[in-house]
Amino acid sequence: MMRHVHGTNVWRVGEPLPEPAEFDGLVTDQVGPVLTTFAADCVPLLFADPVARVCGSAHAGWRGTVAGVAPRVVARMGELGARPADVRVALGPSIGPCCFEVQADVAAEFARVCAGSVQQRGGRTYVDLWQTNRELLLKAGLAPEHIDAAPPCTHCDPRRFYSYRRDGAGIGQHLAFILGGS
Repeated sequence: MMRHVHGTNVWRVGEPLPEPAEFDGLVTDQVGPVLTTFAADCVPLLFADPVARVCGSAHAGWRGTVAGVAPRVVARMGELGARPADVRVALGPSIGPCCFEVQADVAAEFARVCAGSVQQRGGRTYVDLWQTNRELLLKAGLAPEHIDAAPPCTHCDPRRFYSYRRDGAGIGQHLAFILGGS
């Protein structure tokens, strides 16, 4: 488990823990550890290389997304023998492009990384976290068919999902997890 800070630090299970232990990604090639990530609009990502038996998890809010936490996890998995062409990634429930309204400064950050992820509708600006993470993963060498980037939108479905943007602070969070090395 990690304390999310909306960055790109990725910890490999077994490395010495720095102080403070704050990460937005985890990787392992060990059998048994359960890697987790929490989210309530941010994108939880789960990674697996079934050939090298390496897995990872990441928390990708807008800052971590544009800073490249997803490709950073792929790179750290590579240190353990994973090949990007073999890595599979699933994006979990998170705020979708239908609901993720942003101001001009955030839109400019997304346009710098993935211009197609910025959308104008009804005089408002929206960004697509899913498309941006997908494009960054493709640039990191993943095969398009190995990226499941069509999760449900947390903001749209209050019966099933928590949403920080919809409900405010103090709500619950979702837990995404993957079992290491199996």
